[in-house]
Amino acid sequence: MYKIIIIGAVILFSNFSFAQDLHFAQFFNTPLLINPSLAGGDDGTFSGVVNYREQWKSAGNAYQTFGLSLDGGLMKKLDKGFLGIGASIYNDKQGDVSLSKLNAKLSVAYHTQMSRQQYFNAGVSGGIAQTSVDRSKMIWDDQYDGEGYNANLASNETLFKPNSVSPDFSIGANYVYKENEYVGKKRFVLGAAIHNLISVNDALIGSKKRRDYRYVVHSEFSFPIRGTNIDVQPAGFVSLQGTQKEIFIGSKIRYELKEESKHTTFAKTSAVTFGVFARELKSIVAFAGFQVDKYNIGVSYDLNISGYSVATNGRGGFEISIKYINLSKFNKAYTPAPRL
Repeated sequence: MYKIIIIGAVILFSNFSFAQDLHFAQFFNTPLLINPSLAGGDDGTFSGVVNYREQWKSAGNAYQTFGLSLDGGLMKKLDKGFLGIGASIYNDKQGDVSLSKLNAKLSVAYHTQMSRQQYFNAGVSGGIAQTSVDRSKMIWDDQYDGEGYNANLASNETLFKPNSVSPDFSIGANYVYKENEYVGKKRFVLGAAIHNLISVNDALIGSKKRRDYRYVVHSEFSFPIRGTNIDVQPAGFVSLQGTQKEIFIGSKIRYELKEESKHTTFAKTSAVTFGVFARELKSIVAFAGFQVDKYNIGVSYDLNISGYSVATNGRGGFEISIKYINLSKFNKAYTPAPRL
């Protein structure tokens, strides 16, 4: 009986749950996860982001996702372009047997300035994807000695492999329009990417199904409300992978508490941001962020409204991101407006 349950769980999670790649509700804070052409940002700034997500905790050890990404610009003396590079690692864990998926990739993107206010980026990323499970946490019927469970007994199970490692490549492109502070500070981004370019079978047990391509389209728009310190920032994200889809749409509102001084280093930028996003008819995401100088922290919570809300008592996912952005003198000279 236990053998059937364990094997069924591994089949279910490794072939169904991982049918769709890992994700975060704060998609705007995971640039290298959604599009390799975003390496280097708009202007070659160096940035680092740490992400953590915990989902459906009331249903057991359902999902825990960690992320770390670093990116910045190189070869910045090129006339109207520069090279963006980045590195990222993400790890998703599920269930009591620590079924996990690890992605580690390097990204390279070229950024070119099309006109004074328009930019185009294209990039590629490559690395590995590893799917694994901790077999030491499994309980099998062969490990019952007649009186109870005995961890010292061999399971004698050879049905599935404990891990699978495969190559993982992505390509993407991104268009950026942004005004400088003297014109109006509007900013528009539209990008697209294709992930899992090498279709492989990375299931842990008995499946011949290969990993599906994942198609991503994302967009962000930021515009100030004249005469105020408020910027309205609508954004959207669409991901299609096999029969799975994910659609986020919503908006943030940023209020600048203090503007950075253009003449001294004493006054630092500080701002608060609030937003609401809808993930199809599955969850509502509430977001709050706070910025002080080069540091940003974002906190969000998914309110689960899907059919799974009964099992989770209506609870969704908690998520936090910490971002550091360093705007160099080159970046200020290269572009008419800083990275938002």
